[in-house]
Amino acid sequence: MTEGTIGTDANPNRKRWALPIAAVAIVAVCAGGFGVYRWNAGRHDQAVASCQQAAGRLARTTAMKDSRVVGEARKVQGDQVADAKTVSDYQRAVKAITKVKPVSCDASQSTADLRAAARRMDAAAARRDDQAKAVERAAKAVLASRGAKSLADARAALKAKQDEGSARLAQTEGQVADNATREQLRQALDAAGKVQSNKPDDYRKAQ
Repeated sequence: MTEGTIGTDANPNRKRWALPIAAVAIVAVCAGGFGVYRWNAGRHDQAVASCQQAAGRLARTTAMKDSRVVGEARKVQGDQVADAKTVSDYQRAVKAITKVKPVSCDASQSTADLRAAARRMDAAAARRDDQAKAVERAAKAVLASRGAKSLADARAALKAKQDEGSARLAQTEGQVADNATREQLRQALDAAGKVQSNKPDDYRKAQ
């Protein structure tokens, strides 16, 4: 066999293996590209779901009903509390509440935009929750101040009645034929002096 013959025989072998190898390479590239596509699609679907969940959380936060305490505090005026500042603080807390609405989570948006929207809505929901808690605290302060004034007023009213009764008792000493009335008044004054309570009604009942 000559050298020229050997060279001729080698070329067909290389051509025979080149085609399958090229085919395998093409399949691998296609498979890899499909895998990347699926991975990106999965990330995008997750971003859509996260955005929609954030929108739901924000919607629930902004739709929360006022508590009984907040609703009651809304009716209180500055002259009904011991410290009028509690009312102005409550009103300021209510005005500070931001009005926000969920943004779009349309799947046509990019993955990055959807994730950014979710972050913004979660931040807004957290801020709205903090604001609601501030309003609740301010409302409790208003009602506590109203209770303090109510108690102070009831105590003052009872004290005025006691002073009035004591003066009458002193004025009528030796001036009445039947001392029974004066004795009833004295007993009432003694009972009033023994009232020790944090409930305004207890002082009102003793008047």
